[in-house]
Amino acid sequence: MARKISYLSVAFVCCLLASCGDSPEVIAAKKAEAQMAAKKAEEAAAAQKEEADVKQAVTRALKDPNSAIFGDIFYGEWVTSEKDGISIKRRMCCVTVNAKNSFGGYTGDRQVLVMTVSASGISIPAVVPHDGSPLTVEECRGVISKMTIKWRS
Repeated sequence: MARKISYLSVAFVCCLLASCGDSPEVIAAKKAEAQMAAKKAEEAAAAQKEEADVKQAVTRALKDPNSAIFGDIFYGEWVTSEKDGISIKRRMCCVTVNAKNSFGGYTGDRQVLVMTVSASGISIPAVVPHDGSPLTVEECRGVISKMTIKWRS
């Protein structure tokens, strides 16, 4: 009889422990946390890809692409517009780069404007041609602000 009671006690304790799962609220919170972590990881991967694409666009425009030393990259806001039912996103960024010129010497930090156009899941960054003296950081950022305002109107 004592053995029956101990087996029943063990079985009862096992059943109690098995039913001690997370509450629906805890499960929902864990699921939301996992979804947020996945979204952050996806955004970080997209940002790394965009940075790599921007740097590649800049290096393609250099006389000595292998000499590029990149500094800060300032990104403007994405501006979305509709054209023929297609959503088109545009954004400009200001890239600081130091690279070798035709004589083999480094030019010092220069600001380069890059515009990225994105539609139907395809993003294409391209260096914006600039004639005249090199842009300062403030001038470069000013161009980005003016273009963002122009695209929104």
